Amino acid sequence: MVEFARTPEDRRIMSLFASAADIGIALFAPPQVAPKVLSELRRGFDAMMVDPDFLADAKSRKMDIQPMRGEGLQKLVTEVLTTPPDLAQRAAAAMRAH
Repeated sequence: MVEFARTPEDRRIMSLFASAADIGIALFAPPQVAPKVLSELRRGFDAMMVDPDFLADAKSRKMDIQPMRGEGLQKLVTEVLTTPPDLAQRAAAAMRAH
């Protein structure tokens, strides 16, 4: 949907809506977590996402597993949090209109 936006500002707004779909259900750690701990948490998550037992259990529960690596999620969240206020207001107004 981002590709249909006509201006850079509209693309940024559309990216906000797309990012909500990309995030889905996310696991977060506090901002002050030590880099080594964050790395270990991320590698553990990555390992779980390819674990045959986990995937079999998820499938039996009809869960759709489409993991995003921690680095990608952090980038996405940072982009959302640094959205200029005027664009955030336009996005909010668009949501209220529908």
